[in-house]
Amino acid sequence: MQVELPAISKIMCIASKHVFWKIIDCGLTYCPFNNSPCHSLYQSQHCANVHSFQIPEPWNGDIENAKILFVGINPGFTPNELYPKLSDPYWTRSVFLGRFIIFKYKKVEKFFENRFNQFYVKYWDTLQNKTRFSVRMTNGTYKNVHGFWNYLQNISTKLLGNAKPGKDYALTELVHCKSASIKHISPQCYDLCMNKHFNDILSLATNMKYLVIIGANTRKYVANILNHGVPSKYVWLNTSINGNLVKTIYVDHNAGGGSAHKIPIP
Repeated sequence: MQVELPAISKIMCIASKHVFWKIIDCGLTYCPFNNSPCHSLYQSQHCANVHSFQIPEPWNGDIENAKILFVGINPGFTPNELYPKLSDPYWTRSVFLGRFIIFKYKKVEKFFENRFNQFYVKYWDTLQNKTRFSVRMTNGTYKNVHGFWNYLQNISTKLLGNAKPGKDYALTELVHCKSASIKHISPQCYDLCMNKHFNDILSLATNMKYLVIIGANTRKYVANILNHGVPSKYVWLNTSINGNLVKTIYVDHNAGGGSAHKIPIP
């Protein structure tokens, strides 16, 4: 039996709920169709049907209050992770005498806002002062995940000091439907997902002080939206977002040589 730890006492605002479920509905509606520009993401999960499809990640963390918002390219797919999908009764309930299956909405919302709650994702500091992460699997065990989240933690610690994942920083992606590899993302899929969702997500990050854009493809697309031209890497830019001046920086992905040591203190 899965026993979930108490979630942080916070209720997602109505505007966030709207964007959150719009992103999830988009993936569940369009990805399964053969003629969708995003269908290859669905195929990369080897889904038998839409019920076994791991739903899109709108964001991870308290996006309304986080001081840092990271923007990556695409969430990675981990088979058998304890993660929302329609085929798992942990996340769903049946209605109308069992004719339909719907999500337990609050549970799914809490998962993404409070994912780093030491239940769905565990994290700890090593003797070398490095933070490690592991995700909960459907059988109750944990699988270590290395690299990307460690990279975000290192950057956040450099900018804020003792940063807590999901609270002091949040993470979103350009393409929200999970895939086994970014090679499955077509240019049409990038355009569709960004045009439908990216500005809506930025509008929710009202307490953001730092915007960190990760990776070459992400840099190309986000710089165009933010009118940054062809920005240099590892240089802070002042950007007006939500009526606030947000310090923005474009950095390499950790797999492409990115390191928190390369980021200057703003």
